Amino acid sequence: MKKLFILIVILSVQTFIYAQKNDYHDRVMAMKTAFITQELELSATEAEKFWPLYNAFENNIYRPSRHELREIRKTVRENAQNFSEQEAKNYLEKMFQLEETILTERKKMMLALAGVVSPKKILQLQKVEYDFDRKMLEEYRNRNRKD
Repeated sequence: MKKLFILIVILSVQTFIYAQKNDYHDRVMAMKTAFITQELELSATEAEKFWPLYNAFENNIYRPSRHELREIRKTVRENAQNFSEQEAKNYLEKMFQLEETILTERKKMMLALAGVVSPKKILQLQKVEYDFDRKMLEEYRNRNRKD
């Protein structure tokens, strides 16, 4: 009975932590959506067509590839001095493949967006994404200074 109780507590805590991570991610994505929509001055019609294309790229290509790149770079930082020449070559190749995939898929997304928004808004998108990332980083730093 005691083991069952401990198992239930552990599963409850894990579920709570997972839900908080998802909630945080959902809040950030909602802020990003609002920020980009406002900064690009997307009309309702544009936004309706823009966001499915953008989110498909973000969720299916960019975020998983970026996560994988981050893991590879962490491994390289921690172990590069111990790699054989072949291991180093393999890591470089994998990094290049991921970066190429991101670039190729971003190009496809932008070409698809060309049928939805003006070329000027597509160019502005990169700046707006950068501005949002800087804003989030600044808020994170400010929050940590207050704590």
